[in-house]
Amino acid sequence: MCAALLLAGCSSSGTVGGSAHGSTAGLLGSTTGGSGGTSGGTGGTGSSDAGCAQAQTAIADAEQAQSEIGTNPQDVVTKVTTDMGQLRTAATMTQNQDAAQAMNKVADDMQSILSQAANGQNPDPSTALADAKTVLTICGGS
Repeated sequence: MCAALLLAGCSSSGTVGGSAHGSTAGLLGSTTGGSGGTSGGTGGTGSSDAGCAQAQTAIADAEQAQSEIGTNPQDVVTKVTTDMGQLRTAATMTQNQDAAQAMNKVADDMQSILSQAANGQNPDPSTALADAKTVLTICGGS
């Protein structure tokens, strides 16, 4: 189940920044900004959009869960499953249709990763990472 995590091994590549909470470094670079990391950049949807705020949190939570993959893979699977649900809910809450589509795509990607891992495959998270960056870009304006 180690390969089941959306972000398995990605932090060591240097492409994953800090969490989307409270810093300018979100998943795959600077996509959120401001106090608490929930306000959007120029042109972004930001925290004024509850769906974007929830999606940013779900992506950050999935990023955080990766640190536990070696010690408790089943807990990570549970957390990632929760994050998928949060992304799908966020997609229904956002005012931005492009963001909603991107959020659902990330949730689909995460489900695919979990399914592949359950079938003994070693999934490639690159599509999920690119799609997560799209969500954060749309929501954060970067």
